[in-house]
Amino acid sequence: MFFKEYPHLQNDFLELSEDEQRSSIEAVNRFLKASLRKMIQWLPLKNKILFESENISLKRFDPEGWDRIRLMFTNIVGFKISRRINLV
Repeated sequence: MFFKEYPHLQNDFLELSEDEQRSSIEAVNRFLKASLRKMIQWLPLKNKILFESENISLKRFDPEGWDRIRLMFTNIVGFKISRRINLV
């Protein structure tokens, strides 16, 4: 499945010895698990932002939803910017 997405890596991978292939797979596995652990730690999985994601992905337009997003992330969309795009 991975090589369908990244076929240019398949030849390089197959040139590795079995031990190197196994080691590479284990390293990738450890990296993915560590990444997921950090994502769980840092992402607002139980936050309302997930419920507002339809606004972000443009599946729907809800001005009140955008305003809730603005209030959650004041460090990204400041008051001056939100006034220019009519969020406030």
